[in-house]
Parts: sequence; structure tokens; C-alpha cells
Amino acid sequence: MRNSGIEPFELAKSVVKVGKSNIVLFEKNNEAEELSEEGI
Repeated sequence: MRNSGIEPFELAKSVVKVGKSNIVLFEKNNEAEELSEEGI
């Protein structure tokens, strides 16, 4: 696995980072939708 150039641990950390940012975006979208529904 050494020749792949990236450690599994580093790969896992980057996946977690992407997952967290996706969750944050998802929550922001939900908040925006709720606000727009209240405004109708």
C-alpha cells in the first residue's frame, strides 16, 4: 500500500472532512427552505 502515495489514515481524514462540510451545507439548505416557506 506504500506505493499508492496516500496513507489510508490521511484518506479517511479527508473523507470525514468532506462529509462534515456536506452535512453543514445540507443543514444550511434546510434552514433556507424553512425560512422561505414561512415567508409565503
